[in-house]
Amino acid sequence: MEIKKHLKNPFVQQYIVEIALPLVGYLLFDWTLAVIIAFYYMDFFGSEISRHRRHYKIRAHWNESMSSFYISIGVSVLVFLALTFIAWYFLNQSDLITNSTHIDEIIHFLKNEGWILLPLVYLANYMKDVMTFYAPRRYTKFNYKNTLKAYYIELSVLITLTITGFVAWTTLLIPTIPALIGFVVVKLAFDLLLVRKLKKFSQKF
Repeated sequence: MEIKKHLKNPFVQQYIVEIALPLVGYLLFDWTLAVIIAFYYMDFFGSEISRHRRHYKIRAHWNESMSSFYISIGVSVLVFLALTFIAWYFLNQSDLITNSTHIDEIIHFLKNEGWILLPLVYLANYMKDVMTFYAPRRYTKFNYKNTLKAYYIELSVLITLTITGFVAWTTLLIPTIPALIGFVVVKLAFDLLLVRKLKKFSQKF
C-alpha cells in the first residue's frame, strides 16, 4: 500500500518518467546518449517555464517587486543559451568513423520524436504544478527572496556539472552505457540532495 501511495504522488510519477523514458528510448528505440541529452534539454526548457510561473505566483502573493522577477528570467535565458552553446560545442565534433556529428543524431530525433515530446514534457510539468503547487496554495509557504537565491545556486551547480560531464565524456571517451549510468546517478544525487535542500531553504522566513 505504501508503494501505491508513493506512485500516486505527481512528483514521483514525473520523476519516474524523467528517468525511465531515456532508458526505454536507449533500449527500445536506439536513442544515443546525444539524443538522451537532447531530451533532458527539452525537459529543462519545459521545467524552466513552469518554474517561472511558480516564481511569479510567489512574487504576486507576497507583493514583491517585478524587477527581481525579470532579472531571474534574464538569468534563465542566459543560462539556457550558455548550456546550449556548451552542448553544441561538444556534440558538434565529427565521428572519425562515420564522419557525422552528434548534432545530426539530435536533428533526426527532433524530426521524428522530439516535436511530440516537447509539448508533453511541458504538459507534465504544468499538471504537476496544478495538483501540487497551485491547488493546495503551496506558494504561500515560500519565501520569494530565498526562492530566487536557491534558484541561482541550482543554476550555478547545473552549469558546473554540465561542463564537467561533457569534458569527461568527450576526453575520456566513456562508453555509452557507463556514461548513461553515471548521468542517471548524478541526476538522482542532484535532485535528491541539492534540489531538496534548496527547496527547504526557500521555505525559510
